[in-house]
Amino acid sequence: MSRNLRDIAKQHEWHNVRWFRRMAPVYDFAEIFARHIREKVVSDSGLSPGAKVFDMACGTGAQSIAFAKHGFSVVGVDLSPDMLARAKTVSGLDPSINSGTVAFKK
Repeated sequence: MSRNLRDIAKQHEWHNVRWFRRMAPVYDFAEIFARHIREKVVSDSGLSPGAKVFDMACGTGAQSIAFAKHGFSVVGVDLSPDMLARAKTVSGLDPSINSGTVAFKK
């Protein structure tokens, strides 16, 4: 990768991290409107409980958690440490994740 492209990639990551640091605490307010969509994605996936799911750009983990609630083994990844911290907190407080597993990584 050329130096110019590396610089652009680093700058893009820095801006994303900064933006999502501000957004992480309030990002889940949109879940009020999206919760039913999360469940539909799980049911329409055609996967059986126990299947492994990889959630790329998982943000605060809402879709990952929806899959885990239905018994899936989920790994969510995201570039934003703040979004991942929120995902770990939210998933740890959710008692309905009992048959599935969820892990969040950078």
